[in-house]
Amino acid sequence: MAEQRQASDAPPTASAVVVSNPTASPTPNVVEVAPGVQNADQANQPNANQINQPNPNDSVEAVQEEGAAKGGNNRTFSEWWAHYDRLTVGGVKKAKCKYCKRLMMGEPKHGTSHLKKHYNRCPKRTCTDLRQQLLQANLDKDKRFQLSPFNFEQQNSRQELARAIIKHGYSLSIVEHEGFRSFCNSLNPCFKMVCRNTIKKDCVSIFDHEKKATMKLFEKNEGRVAVTTDMWTSTHQKKGFMAVTAHFIDNNWNLQSRLIRFIYVPAPHTSDVLCECLLHCLMDWNIDSKLSAVTVDNCSTNDAMMTLLMEKLPTDSCMLGGSMLHMRCSAHILNLIVKEGLKSIGDAIERIRNSCQFWLATPKRYETFEETARRKKPYSGKKLVLDCETRWNSTYLMLDTAMGYKDVFFRLKNREAKYKNVPTEQDWEMTSIICSKLKIFWNATNLFSSTQYPTANLFFPVICEIKLALNKWSVCGIEVIESMSSDMIDKFDKYWLSVNVLMGVAAVLDPRYKNEVLLCYFPKIYGMDSEDEIENILSYCRHLLAEYEEKEREEEQVNVANGDGGEGNGSENCFALEFHSYASSKKRKRPVRSELDAYLEDDIIRNIPDFDVLSWWKSNKGKYPILHKVA
Repeated sequence: MAEQRQASDAPPTASAVVVSNPTASPTPNVVEVAPGVQNADQANQPNANQINQPNPNDSVEAVQEEGAAKGGNNRTFSEWWAHYDRLTVGGVKKAKCKYCKRLMMGEPKHGTSHLKKHYNRCPKRTCTDLRQQLLQANLDKDKRFQLSPFNFEQQNSRQELARAIIKHGYSLSIVEHEGFRSFCNSLNPCFKMVCRNTIKKDCVSIFDHEKKATMKLFEKNEGRVAVTTDMWTSTHQKKGFMAVTAHFIDNNWNLQSRLIRFIYVPAPHTSDVLCECLLHCLMDWNIDSKLSAVTVDNCSTNDAMMTLLMEKLPTDSCMLGGSMLHMRCSAHILNLIVKEGLKSIGDAIERIRNSCQFWLATPKRYETFEETARRKKPYSGKKLVLDCETRWNSTYLMLDTAMGYKDVFFRLKNREAKYKNVPTEQDWEMTSIICSKLKIFWNATNLFSSTQYPTANLFFPVICEIKLALNKWSVCGIEVIESMSSDMIDKFDKYWLSVNVLMGVAAVLDPRYKNEVLLCYFPKIYGMDSEDEIENILSYCRHLLAEYEEKEREEEQVNVANGDGGEGNGSENCFALEFHSYASSKKRKRPVRSELDAYLEDDIIRNIPDFDVLSWWKSNKGKYPILHKVA
């Protein structure tokens, strides 16, 4: 205890750590730790800040403990001198800080107050008084346990709480719940819980900060922005909301997506109301002048909305006067096509749906179903699912899963008297055929719904494959399949008889396809009219290239007029402008092959699984400077 009291009375130049060793001796061992050392393990290691490295040109007066013991000047041997070296520079005594190496007055008559003040505010001092700090445990890179200081910040904790509420959709009233307040107080009593109005302001502040950052990203981005929008109706409140998402490729050729609006739209949801909400959102984010395409669902209201939007947007703000602005949702079109085909076996699907619903109605029934399924070898382990009738892919997943338990449904027929709506053998046969045919639609939907890579360049060949498959099914000789394919072809031709030019242009700009994909599919789809369809897609590519070349020339003229044609000033800048003008005139007089022709004449890239089309265009910017902007 005496040693512990002695350690506690130590001056602030060192902190005492008591290490008890019960197996050796009941008396604790006292280890003195220098101010720059954070744990006892570092006590025996030299601290770089404590090594006296005076200037070799200066004379050093070593301060030794013998001098203090002999009764020297108390001011000279104050505890604050442990952080300074005493030097004599030009015959004047100086105090040199061991951390920042600053020279200060060191005469005894000057005292040590100025040394204490400098020590407290020294920017190079890394040592902290652990007795005044909370400690947090962590593991270093070598997985060694260490203690480090923890500094509590009220504002940082409030920001983290607001971000958690935003990320997980918690109610704002959670900050007023007694249990939540007690929980936070147990974690850190220093945190002062705020009210719901304050946390609401914090959430809005975070939104404003993120919005400014995103708008700066839009302003710096050289490419255009694609927008997708859809209406969503709340199940409980029966209110309509509009969601608007912006997709773009940044200057580093990385795919980016930002949800920029989720707003309540009052009824009625007419084309005028929807157009006004969408236009206000685009102008608010300052992307109305750099749109590439707006993707919407296929309904008459959205068609009318897009017509109004194109009338209100400046003509020169869209590509080719807005002819490529309206893009119909491909995943929604697939949903309409497949639902039209599934009507031919609607009764069989309804019986399978009722069977799945019966065995999923209660936990007891599902346990009975799973127990019976486990006895069947091999057991797939797939869980029985129920579909959403408005989404065909969920219907396909239900049918595909139920097909693996066909025998289980038959066995349970005799076990459960209430189970009466059992699918027939003919139902299972037709379901098996239909599922095998719809596999191509399932793969296409998964491809179109992906968000980790660009998809516009992948739409065209998949849609062509679907068209050829439908034509093949129409003459397969199976009456149900031929009837189904006939209905699906009618729906396909309604939306995709003339393939959206944006899909065709995107496919041509994919170095794995180029115009070869047109030459491969169009003769099979359009027959004698294939050459006209191919020329139509290529003409759009040429017009886009010409439009971007014209913008490039206008920008060059502006730069030349502003004196930005070269680096340097005076004669050097004049020389750069003159050379640029001369080179441009020589380029115009000489017939040059267009970038599109050069691009199409090059061999196509081998289609490998991990091919990144964005990285390819990024690396070929120098070879196709204008065409890469179009891409």
